[in-house]
Amino acid sequence: MQEGPKLIYNVATGKWLLQVQEDFWTFRSTSDALIIAGYLQVNVVDQSSSDYLVVPRGQAQVVEDLDFECHVSLSPTVSPENSFSVMIYPQTVNFGILDCYRGFHTDLWVETDAALVVENIQSLGLKFYLPQSKDHEGKILECFVGEKKVATIELQRGDPTELWLDIPNPDSGPQEIRLKCDYQEPNASDERNLGMIFVDYNVNLTEWMPSGSLL
Repeated sequence: MQEGPKLIYNVATGKWLLQVQEDFWTFRSTSDALIIAGYLQVNVVDQSSSDYLVVPRGQAQVVEDLDFECHVSLSPTVSPENSFSVMIYPQTVNFGILDCYRGFHTDLWVETDAALVVENIQSLGLKFYLPQSKDHEGKILECFVGEKKVATIELQRGDPTELWLDIPNPDSGPQEIRLKCDYQEPNASDERNLGMIFVDYNVNLTEWMPSGSLL
């Protein structure tokens, strides 16, 4: 059975690709790629993956978006006069499962040692916030999938800090993501061991959602 078109986003380069059968096509504009993202699930890859170190055959351009189907023109780099069209239809998207497993509170505060559980999620975006403090600067946040450290970032004060995680083996079942801050927020009136405020999340490069929808 022949597979349908596939939408690919390379986090290392920030480039979008449309795969149609054996050929890869770049997009003439990011806005065209985002239109297709409304039809197809985004497959997130890394530049180090040899499967996507490819030479695109040409460019893809959205000609007409009818909500229930999208008309895309494919123009080869060699012999552009041989352009042709494909129709793209909505694909059932698996948004995966995201659970605030430990250390998350309904007032959006997160403890210095907390955990999420994810399943069928390939790419996860998280935004955290630290209130301004005259006595403290930013803090270090370490992220682990299982026992493996996958990211270390510095949380800034006064503005949200954005973190993106590529989840290894997203189809292998539930996985725990552990979040560890290097010190507790100074708040004498709160006895909880709090590290940061959870603002928004983004699953598989869809859209940012308020964290309160999970808590």
